Amino acid sequence: MSRNLDQPRTTIRAVALHVYRTLGIRGFYAGFAPCVLRAFPVNASAYFVYEGLMAGLGAEKVCTCKCHVSYLVRINLTLFIQIRA
Repeated sequence: MSRNLDQPRTTIRAVALHVYRTLGIRGFYAGFAPCVLRAFPVNASAYFVYEGLMAGLGAEKVCTCKCHVSYLVRINLTLFIQIRA
């Protein structure tokens, strides 16, 4: 799959046009269903393990007093201002 370095590089636009001309709009979705079918059980099991660990570690017992909530709001506001700048 190596290419000759003397040839010009293929652009993304050229590849997209080739896919559209040869396979149509369905060419862009080739392999979508197998990817979704593969991703669902993997992500579901990761979520199951995460929730099990959080329950086992007692992470659902968090403090909701006003001092911690205002601290989190300040952190989020600071991060938002830094991102916007």
